[in-house]
Amino acid sequence: MLRIACAILILTLFADARAALASGTVGFVPTNPPRPVPPFTFEDEKGQAHDLKEFRGRTILLNLWATWCGPCAEEMPALNDLGKKLDGKRFAILAVAEDRDGLEAARAFFQRNGIDHLAVYADPGFEAPFILHADGLPTTLLINADGLEIARLEGGADWTQGDLRNYVEHGR
Repeated sequence: MLRIACAILILTLFADARAALASGTVGFVPTNPPRPVPPFTFEDEKGQAHDLKEFRGRTILLNLWATWCGPCAEEMPALNDLGKKLDGKRFAILAVAEDRDGLEAARAFFQRNGIDHLAVYADPGFEAPFILHADGLPTTLLINADGLEIARLEGGADWTQGDLRNYVEHGR
């Protein structure tokens, strides 16, 4: 009986994985129920401190990344392209660098790679991954206009996929 139950569970998991692959939302896991995002601060290109409350009223795509992280570097140009397509009044993409050289490393990376539709942000104290319980980099949180985490993606993503963009825009 236990073997049958395990086999059914495994088949269900594989079916769910195939459905996620087909939908283009591989990796995004809905946060159920949505939960408040713990407060933390990050710096902009000028070294000014910011927090997520400043972006309330917009859907936020919060991406924790680092220049030394291969999957992070790979997804950044596509995240930049997504930034070109999303309405900045309704959406904010916050790519927060988790680098030892912080703003300097992120700024240089953006310049080298033509990232021109994302603001340069850094987490100089490397606090965000701990506060947000990120298991690795990149980690992306989708936060609704009320400041609640509604989905999370651990790992890189192809932000050019239409279904993934739709998921970001509509949360489904």
